[in-house]
Amino acid sequence: MAERPTTNWRRSIAEEAAKLVAGTLDPDCACMVELFPEELLLETHAVLDVFEAEWLATSTPSKPTNASSCAPTLMRRSPSAESTSRP
Repeated sequence: MAERPTTNWRRSIAEEAAKLVAGTLDPDCACMVELFPEELLLETHAVLDVFEAEWLATSTPSKPTNASSCAPTLMRRSPSAESTSRP
């Protein structure tokens, strides 16, 4: 399954916090917490939960009513279409 954007956003927030603590990022350049506040992360995650549940419900394969209709069809060449002459 694909990674949710909220997972990436949280990772970026943590990385930025670590850089701030280490002193490798100027505090004036830190923006992740402002761009992705906790409320946004929680609401986005909730919306994705609903989307994922609905997608899984609609993507579940249904059982065929006629098993023979689902059998693979092989394309065969008719004998008349094959070349009988050989070099």
